Amino acid sequence: MPQEKAKKQSKLRKIAGRAKFYIFDHWPYYPMEMLSKKRRVNLRKDIPTLRQIDCAEDSECEIHVLCSLSHLDMGIWSTWSFKKFYPNYKLYIHSDGSLQEKHIKEWKRILPGSELISESDSDQQFNSLLSAKYPHISNFRKINPYSKKLIDFHLFGRAKKILMFDSDVLCFREPTEITKAIKCKERFIAWNKDTRNAYPCTIDEFAKYTNIRVLELFNSGLVVTKRFDNKHFEFIETILEKLNTKNINKTNNLEQALYAFCATRFENAEPLPDNYTVYLGKTKKTTPVRHYVGVKRIRPRFFLEGLKRTLSEHQE
Repeated sequence: MPQEKAKKQSKLRKIAGRAKFYIFDHWPYYPMEMLSKKRRVNLRKDIPTLRQIDCAEDSECEIHVLCSLSHLDMGIWSTWSFKKFYPNYKLYIHSDGSLQEKHIKEWKRILPGSELISESDSDQQFNSLLSAKYPHISNFRKINPYSKKLIDFHLFGRAKKILMFDSDVLCFREPTEITKAIKCKERFIAWNKDTRNAYPCTIDEFAKYTNIRVLELFNSGLVVTKRFDNKHFEFIETILEKLNTKNINKTNNLEQALYAFCATRFENAEPLPDNYTVYLGKTKKTTPVRHYVGVKRIRPRFFLEGLKRTLSEHQE
C-alpha cells in the first residue's frame, strides 16, 4: 500500500508539473511563437544582402559553432553578428550530420574562409587522436549529439583559444569582456551564466557520484576556453567513468555539465559578467550578447527582437 501511494503521488506531481508548464510557459507564448515563425521566413530573404566579412586567419583565437540544417539561417545570423568584431578569427562550422557543403554556399560567401567540419571528418579525427585512449568519451560521443562541443571543437584548428557559441546567440555590440577573456593568457575558461542549473543531475547528486561539487549555472551556449589537451580529456574520462552507471550519458545537457566540471577542476575559470547572463523577457538595450535559449518565452525573441537590433546596430 505505501508503495502504491508513493507511485500515485509521483504521478500526480508529474501531472501538476505538466499543467504548470502549459499554463505558465507554453500557452501565454504561443502567439509570440507563431509570429516569430512568420518573421523568420521574411528575414531569410535578407541573408543574401549581408555585408561580406573577409578573414585573415589570426592565430590568436578561432570560432567554433555546432549547427544543423534546421538552424542554418540562425547559424549564419549568429556568426555574422560576431564576425564584425572578430573578422580575422577563422570560423569552423561543425555539422551535426544534417549540414553538408552544398547547404552552406551562401554562408561561405558572406564569411569567406569558413570551414565545414563534416560528420565523417569529425569521426576520422576523433578515431585517429582519442578513440583508443578514452573509451568512455568514445561512448559518450556516439550517443550524445552535443558531445562535439566538448570534444570535436578542440580537435580542429591550431589556435590556443576557442570562442564557441550556439546558433541561437546574437552579438549586438563589441563584447569587451569576451575579448578580455580571449587575450588573457592565464584565463582557462569563461562562460555565460544560466538562469538555473540545466544539468542532468542536481549538484548534490553529482557530488555523490564524483566527489566533486560542480560549479553552478554553467551554460555552454557562449564560452571562451583554452584548447583542451590530454590532461583535460583524461579528467573528462574519469568523470564519465563515474557517471557511466547512472544512465545519464544520453541527456543533451551533459556536455554542459562536463564543461562545468572542467571549470571546477582547473584554475583561472570565471563566468562572464551579469550582462552576458541568460535571462527571461525582452532583450535589454544594455545587453552586448544574448543567448536566446530554446524555450518559448525566449527563442521567438531571436527573430522578433534580436535580429532587428542586430541589423540596425551593424549597419551603423
